[in-house]
Amino acid sequence: MEILEKIRACLREKGLSAIIIPSNDPHFGEYIPEHYALRAMVSGFTGSAGTLVVTLSKAALWTDSRYFEQAERELAGSSIELMKMKMPGVPSITSWISSELCDGDSVAIDGALFSVRERDSLKKDMPTLVLSVTGDIIGPLIENRPAVKYGPVAVMPEEIAGVPASSKRRQLSESLSSATDMSDACYFTQMCDEVAWLTNTRGNDIMYNPVFMSYCAVTEDKTVLFVNKGCVSPENERVLASQGIVLENYESIASYLGRFRKVVAALSRMSVSLYDKLVSEGIEVVDDPVPQGSVAMMKAVKNDVELEGFRKACHNDSIAWIRFLKYIDDNFRKGTLDEYALSEILQEIRAGVSHDYVGESFSPIVAYGANAALPHYEPEKDSSSQVLPDGFLLIDTGAQFIYGTTDTTRTLLLGDVPYEWKLDYALVLKGMVDLSMAVFPKGTRGAQLDILARGPIMTTGKMYMHGTGHGIGHYLNVHEGPQSIRIEDNPTPLLPGMVTSNEPAVYVPGKYGIRIENTVSCIAADSQGFGEFIRFDTLNHVPIELGFIKENSGLRGIFSDVEWKWLTDYNMMVYEQAASDLSLEERAWYERKYLI
Repeated sequence: MEILEKIRACLREKGLSAIIIPSNDPHFGEYIPEHYALRAMVSGFTGSAGTLVVTLSKAALWTDSRYFEQAERELAGSSIELMKMKMPGVPSITSWISSELCDGDSVAIDGALFSVRERDSLKKDMPTLVLSVTGDIIGPLIENRPAVKYGPVAVMPEEIAGVPASSKRRQLSESLSSATDMSDACYFTQMCDEVAWLTNTRGNDIMYNPVFMSYCAVTEDKTVLFVNKGCVSPENERVLASQGIVLENYESIASYLGRFRKVVAALSRMSVSLYDKLVSEGIEVVDDPVPQGSVAMMKAVKNDVELEGFRKACHNDSIAWIRFLKYIDDNFRKGTLDEYALSEILQEIRAGVSHDYVGESFSPIVAYGANAALPHYEPEKDSSSQVLPDGFLLIDTGAQFIYGTTDTTRTLLLGDVPYEWKLDYALVLKGMVDLSMAVFPKGTRGAQLDILARGPIMTTGKMYMHGTGHGIGHYLNVHEGPQSIRIEDNPTPLLPGMVTSNEPAVYVPGKYGIRIENTVSCIAADSQGFGEFIRFDTLNHVPIELGFIKENSGLRGIFSDVEWKWLTDYNMMVYEQAASDLSLEERAWYERKYLI
């Protein structure tokens, strides 16, 4: 690959032996502007997660199980070796680099794209190598690199946000002051979704995420928003000023922070370049006293207005999904459907259901047959598969409405399949239901609940490698933390007000994939004097296919009467919530299809 040779020539010129190219932009979000998609531009691998390492003679790319097959396909024919993370015998990034280089060799990282904690970890794991912090040395080598784009910044009204931005500032300031000395200090965040939440603003600089390129500094008496000032209208600037929010130019963040004696920030999400500049000027930079991040924790616990917004968004999406499922049921036997066309049709239906629909919350996954074994498969217009009246069709999509974000997955049976496939569907569904019905004491972490969803499919000797649940933002990023439900322990407890996905799955390469996902919120559960308990409330209302399970006594027997009642009650609840917005024809179809 010509670009690899250009990179190697650059490394030799600068006396470097390797460079680590992450998937980040300067704000450490999951989705990034095209301008910063350097790893994808260099490697050709387009998945959202991955790290590329280029040495003077070799190149390797690490990614997780969601992208194994996609990465194999996209890296085919290149000289880049695929490293399947967490698989037996696969070295870590740092161990591979250490084995390829000699003691004293220099490894480059772009200081704008690595956090302080990431740098510390790299240094610890590569003690015999020199970690060289550079600027952007890859970007100038890319021909026709897309420019950074800045769109308009909108102000979210309080009737949707639930809490004024001034109150969020006071809550943050009080929390920080109780934990650390904040005299002549400020709190800093460069996470775009945290900035948007703190200031009750939204934008469209990044695909699927209603955020804008920004930084934020918070003191006791004001919030300073660093943004492309030309993107904020005079009217919105006045509204922000009324909430104690002052605008500064995006590029002036470092000089502004340099005014303070101390800066408090989450070092796991603060760039090395900004940290080093402040420290070199004698400024004390200390880690956020809340391990998960003060703003991240505040944002994760939704207020009542935000939760009501989720319910409204999920109701809109319920109508769209029901019409979409009927469209598939009416047409798949004709053999005229394809994956990409279906993804477009659902977006059209959503737009027709509500004027508050802003767009998708992530790239739609419509995967037929063996394509569904790729957890993050995205159909392309010129190469998507035809949907035939046979096998499974997996659909995982979400929407952004101005008052909430949705994320739902359903797997549809379009024709007869072997019993083993149906069994896998039933076990995945059982896991989703068991987690949905969980009641647990306050302080429980997601890792303690993960086995409820993963356990049923594991009885067959199969499992899925991704997490079971991720946090979901309120008209923000569809994937947010700090909470999660997964095998790996996460110290963040699940708290009332948190909104999380519930998505067990199974993938059999070359054959099929099954995933069933609902969105749940944590709410208080009944207690009998043994402390506080929490349970899940399912927010999204999209019917679940049960007919072929009921028809087979072996499959039906997998579910207890309580589990089966939960499922049939759920489909009835979906119908009752949606019926008034459905036509007579749509209601009749739903009754035949789902009210078994």
